[in-house]
This record gives sequence, C-alpha cells and structure tokens, in this order.
Amino acid sequence: MDIKTVLNKVMYNNRLNQTQLAERIGVKPSQVSEWLAGKNKPGYEKLRAICKEFNLDANVLLGLKIEE
Repeated sequence: MDIKTVLNKVMYNNRLNQTQLAERIGVKPSQVSEWLAGKNKPGYEKLRAICKEFNLDANVLLGLKIEE
C-alpha cells in the first residue's frame, strides 16, 4: 500500500479533508495535496507526525506491512 492510499484511508476514516489533515499534522494543505497526487512524499518528521496523530504502524505507512 502506498502513502497516497494510506492517507486517503486516514482521511476517510477520520472524516477529514486535506486542509483538516494538514492542520492535524502541522503542514500546509498544498503539501498534503502533493502527497496525494504522488508529486512528493513526506519526510521522516512528517511520517512520524502522521503515525503519532493517527496511531498508525509506521510499517503500514511505509508500505512494508498490510494494514490490519
């Protein structure tokens, strides 16, 4: 599973739009938009923030493990 898919699931499960997701992890909405479009990928600190904020296994976010 790639980062776009995981982020879309996070937004769907938490009923968030891109702006709300960005606010929760401390980035600009345009950054989330780029991640979802596959134009860019979050760095370590942002991946960590996503995992902490949404209680995600980092291996799922990195595509190393299928979500349970």
